[in-house]
Amino acid sequence: QRTLSVGMLLSSIFCLLTPVVAKFNFDALLLLRVVQGLAQAVVIPAYQTLMGKWAPRKNIELMTTVAYSGCSIGIILTFTVGSTLGVHGFGRSSGFDYDGDNWPSIFYVFG
Repeated sequence: QRTLSVGMLLSSIFCLLTPVVAKFNFDALLLLRVVQGLAQAVVIPAYQTLMGKWAPRKNIELMTTVAYSGCSIGIILTFTVGSTLGVHGFGRSSGFDYDGDNWPSIFYVFG
């Protein structure tokens, strides 16, 4: 449980740092994204261990299916909301006034 929490917390922190680091150094950005990937690498094995210990044997298949379906739904929502944030950013008016500077809002919202 602690491993899952730490992995997700570190991944979120690194996601929030992405726009800041991207402004300064591309190599540091690559390193940050690699470290973020390493933090995320513990999430699924930790989740499986947690499910194996805490889920009732009778319902473990259903609980695992629902949890993994949540991952797919999260991806769909991230692409939908992320594309809107990429165009409008924070507090932009309606319309396509894309200036290319809105991408950090995606990392701040999902971090």
